[in-house]
Amino acid sequence: MGNSKFAWSGLINEKKQTPELIHYSGKNDGFINVIKKMLATCNKRTFCPACEVIHQETYYVCNNIRNLKEGGLWKSEAIKRGYLSLITLPVRVNNRIVGVFTLFSADTNFFNEEEIILLEEVANDLGFALGAIKTEKEHEKAITALKEREQTYKILTEGMKDVVWTADPETFQFLYVSPSVEQLRGYTSAEVMANPMDESFTPAQKETLFKNIQKQKAAFISGEITSQNYSTHEVKQPCKDGTFVTTEVVTNFMVNPLTKRIELHGVSRDITERKKAEEAIINAERRSNLLIEKAPDGIVLVNEQGEIKYASPSARRIFGYPQDDSPLPNPNIDTHPEDLPSVLNVLQRITEDPSLVLTHTYRFKTFHGDWRWVESTFSNQLEEPAIQAIIINFRDVTERIETEKTIQNSELRLSRAEIASSSGNWELHLDTRKMIASKGAMKVYGVSKKKWLTKRRSCIHYPNTGNTWTML
Repeated sequence: MGNSKFAWSGLINEKKQTPELIHYSGKNDGFINVIKKMLATCNKRTFCPACEVIHQETYYVCNNIRNLKEGGLWKSEAIKRGYLSLITLPVRVNNRIVGVFTLFSADTNFFNEEEIILLEEVANDLGFALGAIKTEKEHEKAITALKEREQTYKILTEGMKDVVWTADPETFQFLYVSPSVEQLRGYTSAEVMANPMDESFTPAQKETLFKNIQKQKAAFISGEITSQNYSTHEVKQPCKDGTFVTTEVVTNFMVNPLTKRIELHGVSRDITERKKAEEAIINAERRSNLLIEKAPDGIVLVNEQGEIKYASPSARRIFGYPQDDSPLPNPNIDTHPEDLPSVLNVLQRITEDPSLVLTHTYRFKTFHGDWRWVESTFSNQLEEPAIQAIIINFRDVTERIETEKTIQNSELRLSRAEIASSSGNWELHLDTRKMIASKGAMKVYGVSKKKWLTKRRSCIHYPNTGNTWTML
């Protein structure tokens, strides 16, 4: 280029924002070392044409180096070698300065407007070349990184029981399937990838799943969801032996950083054993509920505040409450006032000592307002995480209590009558066919109290005489 003597080019160190020498052209008489020293010590106190171009973002021209007030060592060394003018131009890649190009000439006033235009074209060509080199290096770097990533991915996925896969949501074709799919379904990853995605689902699920994928993809494109949003589906997948395996499939959408295309990423997990366990739990709960519903005894759970938080169907039935979500009774109000202190005493005892299991009989008000006698067993399960309540198992013993009271009253009356007379007395209850007798009566008939109370008698036999008196 005319009477040019020396040229050099450099790329910008992005961290330091200063140029670093990459190439030079001209006589190597030590001047290149001067340039290197200039670039190494480039700062605000020492004038450097290259740094000036980087900061001003335009070319710098000096058509007479002798007239430069600044420059230091490089100025004197340039003049010594007959370099009298210079130009430094920015080298751009995609409109961004990535380097500089400097040319020294032996003539003063060498770099006129025409020469500058020509050199700007050279700088542009150099920028294009540097851009191509940079792109190629970045491509090679990306390929290397991709291979390393694929190798790491392969090591990870081959050691997993779960199946990791990616697919194209446009073509519904698998892009990658981990080898663990063979353990899950019997097919090799190559066999699965050779077929469209719909071969991995049952016909009944295919349409629903694909509609959901399209819906999620549209939401991802619109920004409504991101790659951090996951969808979970329970999917039955066909196996090579003709059976089906139940899997849990977790998916999300991502943009491939290399291809810039949207991909569907997923993980498929065998949940057969989990489904069996869930089904066993459901069956156990169903059996438990049936036993509770059909049991003659009632069950209620009472919290620490003394409120009923659960009542079994039989408990509602015993107290006449509807089998719906209607309010449950309040133990503090619906326990008979005469019995409430003793019930509270039982609750206090099992609260202080959770190992105690106590049984108590008391009266409780029904939905219709009458009182029923109940025999309850109290168990403290407040510390049990699954229950966190006091369990009360109870049965209606109203008839038993009333019968006992009737017997007690009859015995009392007979005892009083016996005192008033020298003979024995007895009573016959027509509904139960039971006879209540005084001690005198049992002595007369020669029957013990235990035998008298436990047997229904249609006749009385006199052991001494052999005569029999028959009841009507």
